[in-house]
Order: sequence, then structure tokens, then C-alpha cells
Amino acid sequence: MLYSTHHNKNTNEDPKTSVVFENLLLFPDNIFWEILKDSAANKNVLPEDAGLLLDRFEFWPRWDSCSSYNTGNSNYVEPDIFFRFEKVDVIVEAKYSDISGQYREEWE
Repeated sequence: MLYSTHHNKNTNEDPKTSVVFENLLLFPDNIFWEILKDSAANKNVLPEDAGLLLDRFEFWPRWDSCSSYNTGNSNYVEPDIFFRFEKVDVIVEAKYSDISGQYREEWE
């Protein structure tokens, strides 16, 4: 929970997200990618090989909401984690439950 504590994200799913991904980052890049890909609902559209995980990963990055995409947010957009691999970028929006907590507009 190092990242969630550092970012003062100690409610809901954030500590669990932190613990899971902090530990996954300890695996070699190819194993980490396999686990990440296999857990995705849309795994068939993801590349077999993402390449190396670059030094670019961020927990709860705050991105400017002003872009060509209408996000509906006036201040910022904050995914849970961003990973940059050699061949693909991955945005993670983790939810506490498979049953509730996610809505289509947030993904869009």
C-alpha cells in the first residue's frame, strides 16, 4: 500500500489497487504483461507481446481534462494507473466490485 498511502488514497478500492499492482510490478515484464492481459475483459484485442515496461508508470495521474475528447470533467481526469510498455499504453480503472461502481461514461 505504499502508493496509496503516498497519494493519500486510503478509501474504497485504492489500497487494494495499490497492493495488487505494487506486487505485480515485481514480476519480469513479460510475466506481468501475461497476467495483466489475461485479466482483461477485452484480452483478444491486446497484443501478445507488449515489450518492456518502460520507466513510465503512474498511480493516480492527474491529466488535463481539456483535450479533443469531451470527458465531462472540468478539472482533471484521474485513472487509477497508467503503464507505458514499448508497444502499448495501458490505462487501469479498478473497481471494488464486479457488480457495481463502474459506469459507461467513466470508461468513455
